[in-house]
Amino acid sequence: MHFFEPLDSTKGYWPGINNTTLFMGKPYRTARLDWCEENYVVCKYIAEFWNTVSNLIFVAVALYGINLCRSKQLGTRYTACFSLLALIGVGSWLFHMTLLREFQALDELPMWFMIVLFTYVMSEVRDKPIRGPWFPALLITETLVFPPAYASIPNPWFFLVFFSSQTFLVLYFSLRSYSILPSSNPAKKSAKSILILAWVSLGLAFALWVADTALCSQIRSLRTMAGDSFFASFLQFHALWHLGTGFSIYCFILFSILSRDILRGEGYILSLTAKGTMNLLVPGLSPIHIDHPRMAHKA
Repeated sequence: MHFFEPLDSTKGYWPGINNTTLFMGKPYRTARLDWCEENYVVCKYIAEFWNTVSNLIFVAVALYGINLCRSKQLGTRYTACFSLLALIGVGSWLFHMTLLREFQALDELPMWFMIVLFTYVMSEVRDKPIRGPWFPALLITETLVFPPAYASIPNPWFFLVFFSSQTFLVLYFSLRSYSILPSSNPAKKSAKSILILAWVSLGLAFALWVADTALCSQIRSLRTMAGDSFFASFLQFHALWHLGTGFSIYCFILFSILSRDILRGEGYILSLTAKGTMNLLVPGLSPIHIDHPRMAHKA
């Protein structure tokens, strides 16, 4: 990742990074960061090809999750989470394709909205909220205050610091939610399994993100040595970060669904399956879905 680094704008269809330019007769501000993938290598219309197409994981997972919410009647909160995930996929696709700042905002602002919503979803898994009205009021305030601050502070670290802080809060609440699940409910084992999957996939994805950021020169050298071989595609660490985080978010949402149903006196068995396109979009992992009720509903 490169901050405030002007790049050659003659290589592709879209204008260069970190400037204000006329494009198709309109003023466009280009993004203030660029990732490690070399620009316009595969296609002149796509600045970062692998970083772009890897966003299909977000859209695929989101559509799968929305259908799951509808078929299982899981509630509006989870449909909203998956809908924002789809919007992130579209925004991130446009951002990596163009490196325009308008689309950078379309990528990052939905990320902020989803992580704030998910803070509430992960923290309030009981039927009745336990923290009182001040907590959702605080989250709503966060949601409303952040966008104008984001627009007025263009430094990329502003978003990274605030988004990371909110993510750590979600991770904390995921552990808290697991700790309150009754051990007597056998579905807690399923919740533990899905939570481990979520943490591991997120941790691996984050490690790839850090490597892509801190070791860009070395990674580019390895890609140069790999040439056009199949191995070179596995050195696109930011694209792999997309795959890992897409699957991780899906697992965290399922964990919240499981936790909420367990605390209601219900439970679900999670089954690993390999069907549809999801198995292709998440290498080595099959999609996880809710199979059927494990325990009878208790009045």
